[in-house]
Amino acid sequence: MWKWKGRDVKMVDGTTRSVPDTPQNQAVYPQPNTQQPGVGFPLCRLVGILDLSGGAVMDVAFGACEGKGSSEQGLLRSLLDNLNKGDVLFGDAFFPSYFLLWGLQSMEIDCLCEQLGARKRSTDLPQR
Repeated sequence: MWKWKGRDVKMVDGTTRSVPDTPQNQAVYPQPNTQQPGVGFPLCRLVGILDLSGGAVMDVAFGACEGKGSSEQGLLRSLLDNLNKGDVLFGDAFFPSYFLLWGLQSMEIDCLCEQLGARKRSTDLPQR
């Protein structure tokens, strides 16, 4: 099994998918407000964690694209039990927040994510 400096590397990413236009899907995954009512398809957000040692999808969380807990960060929080002490989590600019970084640090998991915002800004976090 591939490891980076003896550590497991996991990757997190999210996307959206349209789902069939049924009353059940409309109730769980409402249409975006950019679509006129009755025209278009419900939109589902999904976030998954992949194990880069073998490329396997470890777990996926599904949710609506609007409302509390529907962000990629919110869905990731429901998947944190898939990570282990010593793991390295790799993600894009939608994931890093001080709350998430603090939570991962308390679990002894390192996180490497692109910084959202201006390129001139830098974040300097202390070493453990």
